Amino acid sequence: MDVVTYIIFKIKKVKGAGLKSTCIVPLCLNTIFLINYLISFNPKTETYTFQRQMQVTKNRRGGGVSRGLSTELLLQDYAYEDYYGIKTFVMEENIIPTYKITYTFKTGIFGIRVMTNLHLTCPNK
Repeated sequence: MDVVTYIIFKIKKVKGAGLKSTCIVPLCLNTIFLINYLISFNPKTETYTFQRQMQVTKNRRGGGVSRGLSTELLLQDYAYEDYYGIKTFVMEENIIPTYKITYTFKTGIFGIRVMTNLHLTCPNK
């Protein structure tokens, strides 16, 4: 995003293109998202059962290889299949004894849907 904004500002010969493309534009976008989050209403909860799927990731930086372990939840009825971020967890310890996940979503003032809460439920014993 910053590169595209920088190129547009350079083509239009805007003074201070670097500063505006790397600071001002992202600040404005993030402010819009923050206002949308803070002024949200109409909470709805959704509860799903899930299965866990372990993933091993490899990152190559500076010639070394580091491994990470994450857990992806396979939600009931393939809910949120296209939304990788809300069903992936880095810490598996919180997920092991649970079997249900409850999301709370609200609608922001700009109409953008916001996840405001996430709760993992343990089975009844």
